[in-house]
Formats: sequence, C-alpha cells, structure tokens
Amino acid sequence: MNAKEFVASWKEQRDDYLASLFAGSGLAGKQLMELGLSDTQTEQIWRLMDTVTTDTMYSLLLGLDGSAAIGNSEQQAFKIYDEDGNLVSDCGDLETEAYECFHGTPASIPVLQERSLALLRQSRKDWNIQGVPTVSVGDDGIVRCHHCGKSFHIGSAHSWDGQRHRSCGAYLHLSVSSSGA
Repeated sequence: MNAKEFVASWKEQRDDYLASLFAGSGLAGKQLMELGLSDTQTEQIWRLMDTVTTDTMYSLLLGLDGSAAIGNSEQQAFKIYDEDGNLVSDCGDLETEAYECFHGTPASIPVLQERSLALLRQSRKDWNIQGVPTVSVGDDGIVRCHHCGKSFHIGSAHSWDGQRHRSCGAYLHLSVSSSGA
C-alpha cells in the first residue's frame, strides 16, 4: 500500500460511514432517522455531514503526515508502516493525496445516497431474523405502529421511510391484503 492507496482507503471509510449513517445504521443513524426530516432537510444534513467528515478526515491525514499539528501538540513528522513493515507514507506523502482525494473531487451526494439505499436493501434481507413484526395495512393505507400505537399512512414520507415509522423509529414489515393499498 502506498500513500495514495492509504488516503483512498480513508475516503472509502468516510463514504461507507456516511452511507450507513443515512441508512439508519448505528446510534447516530438511528438518531438521524428519529428526526423525521423532510427531503430538503435531509439533503442539507447530507451536505453538512459531507463537509464535517471531509474536514475531519483531511485534518487527521495532515496530522499523520506531519503537515499539521494534532490537537494542541507540536507539529511532528510521522512515518506510517503496514503490518509487514513496509513504508506506506513518509512525512509529506499524504498531504497532496489527501487534498486531491478529499477536496479535488466533490462528494457525489447521489452516489452516497445510492450506497445508503443498497445498505437498506441488504438490511431488509435480515429483517425476519431480527424479529421485526409484521403489521397489516388497512384498505385505506393506514397502519398502526406496534411500538408507539400511532397510526400513519404508508404513502406519507413524513411518517414512513419504507422500513420504519419515522415518529418512533420502529422497524415494521407491512402486510398488504389483496384489497389493500
């Protein structure tokens, strides 16, 4: 692995984190889902999180590179080796790669959203194993959440994200009768 591959791996890690966050994975993802944001607000949060994670990763890499101080410590030069003892980065190797990778090409929000949807689809395969309850959809498209007891319409993006009730965050399998919506 060289400096370019090292930086690209961190970018991939960042992109995976953002995708899992918006798929509702982990504590932060669950908290985000509980906000019940509109599409416009979700887009704003995507852009905010992209900026925050880009700045964080870029600063981390510059600190490891010796191109910036880490926290309040003195700026120091570091060398990074892989587990086989091969030099990955000598001081100054990461700065250019990090800038190009994190700032040279803006993040593609639609690409990250597609990754997020892929994670959601994958998680749905495991729902029965996780004990997600099945609830019946009424002929009028109304469902009563087993968790909080509130009723909502499955066509409402404000109330239903396709896998969970936005008000309380409970996952639900929907059972639609042949005469149901």
